[in-house]
Amino acid sequence: MHSLTLLGPVIYRHIDRLHYLGPLACPVCGTQKIAFHSFRQRLVEHPAIEQPPYLVLKVPKYACANAACERKYFTPSVAEAAPSAHTSRLLQQMSSQLYRHGKLALRDIEAQLRSLLHTGTGKHPQAGTRVLRWHQASLPQDYPHPERLPFSSVLCIDEVYDQVAGKRLPLFCCVDPVANITIRIPIEQADAETLAAAMQQVRALGANPKVIVSDLWAAYPEALHQVWPRARRQLCWFHVMQWVTRKLAQLLKEYGQTLPEEQRKELTRLRFLLLATPEKQERLTERQRAALAKAWELIRGSVAEEAIQLRNDLRAVLNTSADGWEARHTFNRLRQTWPERFHPWTFRLGEPLPEAPSSEPATGLRAYLEEIMAFFVRHFERMITYLDHPGVPRTSNHAERANRRYRQVSRSRYGWKTKHGQRAMLVALQGFDSS
Repeated sequence: MHSLTLLGPVIYRHIDRLHYLGPLACPVCGTQKIAFHSFRQRLVEHPAIEQPPYLVLKVPKYACANAACERKYFTPSVAEAAPSAHTSRLLQQMSSQLYRHGKLALRDIEAQLRSLLHTGTGKHPQAGTRVLRWHQASLPQDYPHPERLPFSSVLCIDEVYDQVAGKRLPLFCCVDPVANITIRIPIEQADAETLAAAMQQVRALGANPKVIVSDLWAAYPEALHQVWPRARRQLCWFHVMQWVTRKLAQLLKEYGQTLPEEQRKELTRLRFLLLATPEKQERLTERQRAALAKAWELIRGSVAEEAIQLRNDLRAVLNTSADGWEARHTFNRLRQTWPERFHPWTFRLGEPLPEAPSSEPATGLRAYLEEIMAFFVRHFERMITYLDHPGVPRTSNHAERANRRYRQVSRSRYGWKTKHGQRAMLVALQGFDSS
């Protein structure tokens, strides 16, 4: 039976018939031999749109008939409100969901509830901390630990750093772009052994990928060899070209030191047009095209011009190849124009290039150019894995976007005070407990 009482701007909803959670039994000894004792009234806050509401609960009190039980009287748990709580379960659930979305901090949740639903999270001065407690207490029920997950044959992995208890700690992120599964695992340090232990947790959930897309982090090769030795690796094309662009920027800076001061300043001002990709250069305005032509004149006939042209040729190899065979054939023809020591394929992938007997290592500005050549010769097979496996992305953008969302969540909280709090949010964001 329900009834309403209006007292000023506040509505009191009287609820006499409650919904019990489980059978009526003593919570200590479990006996169902109980006797009704009396009724007690509880007043709890509740959300509503029109005006501030309260629930008035008429909760029965029972006496335990077991003489050996330490608990003489008890009040059964009801679905409307938790024991000894001053807020309804619905209000607690709504507060937890707002927090788990990741866009609001604790103080913002309190303010939003008061402005939209005419209620808060309690009368305590630090009422926002109650939201955190409700969030953490309901994790096992809302996000259980799965035995296995339906992984596909592709994984995108990445890392992000976070502030936990005042320390900067890494976080391993693993995304399945096909099955839409995201797993974030905090690790203590950025080394291969710790990273392999995190990958073992992902493997225990059923991940057995054929292709793994990653960036150029030095800890990945050894860790992947320990956990998934038969999986092929696809180097993220964005991170590869980012590495090449940094080398070109260093080369342009060193080359600018050899020019007169006026030309050096001009090259410094226009260097971003030269470093832009050919696709972006095609979308330049008339004024920018004229500036780009002037920049080409400044590096005409130099190693810098040769290096930028090499970057454009390497991009064309992967952007225009339809399959792995075409990419290897085109790259092999391009390689024949390089110094002789880059011609053979007799070395193993990842090992240093063999030195030709008659050649000497490049020095000066040409060292930047040959460093780019050596990098592509060593890792070219890892850059074209996606051409041999349809459906595999050539970048780790799925993991990057997942990390970007997590940074937004962490930034609004200025990091985490404890590892327990960080783990609770990670579980809520991924939708299951992977710890």
